Amino acid sequence: MRKLVIALVLVAATAAMATMLSPWPGVYVIRAIFDSGAAAAAAKLEKHVPAPVTTETMRYDAADADAVLDIYRAPGTSADAPTIVWVHGGGFVSGRRGDIANYLKVLAGQGFAVVNVDYTTAPEATYPTPVRQVMRALDFVVGDGGGLGLGAFALLSATYNPTSWNFVRWARSNWTDQMPLAVFLGLLLAVAYMVYVVATIRSIGAFGVVLIAAIFGAGLWVLIDWGVLTLAHPSLNLWLGILVLSLILGIGLSWSILRQRLSGQASVDEIEG
Repeated sequence: MRKLVIALVLVAATAAMATMLSPWPGVYVIRAIFDSGAAAAAAKLEKHVPAPVTTETMRYDAADADAVLDIYRAPGTSADAPTIVWVHGGGFVSGRRGDIANYLKVLAGQGFAVVNVDYTTAPEATYPTPVRQVMRALDFVVGDGGGLGLGAFALLSATYNPTSWNFVRWARSNWTDQMPLAVFLGLLLAVAYMVYVVATIRSIGAFGVVLIAAIFGAGLWVLIDWGVLTLAHPSLNLWLGILVLSLILGIGLSWSILRQRLSGQASVDEIEG
């Protein structure tokens, strides 16, 4: 009995010393706890996953072995369906996209296109590597994903357009009865706008935005002066405005992606530390 007590004390002392000398033992303990909880939650959700949901696995950075994402869709999901981009949690030391796959498939069964992003956790990678990976994934989804429903024109026209089929009019008509859903969809649109606006401002700057807007404005002025366009049709003018704004955002985002590929730099702020 005495030897057992001594052995337990030595093990506890060794573990305490290892924790004080390096954070990694504690990290592995946290990872084990998180992983076990995620596995249990995923197993409980499995029975709720709609059978017809499909999974498409894609690599959002060919130079990174961990840069992988899954896209979940139900049959009949349109190319311009609302898209949810989900980045798993775990404190950058735990978690993987498979942990939340069942939950995201349930969301996909409701008509969403759902993107499940994976990234490298510590100690295999250190900050800000995961942040840069997630930004690359967002660039891929918005710029290269093709048919994921986050094109600038689709985003703007889904928010508001001359027809009755847009988020603003729907939210106004259904705010009382559908307030939680309206807030949820509004936040999704806000995230999409944030990606476009941030990428555009960082790539071409405020002056570039003004310059491109002036170029398009001058072009429309010429068309009006020639009689090709007229200001007598408000609906047409609104569609033209949506088109011009989508072109500005598209140019800004495309330049951001091109600059990243040419320079190898991700579109994130550098953190000195």
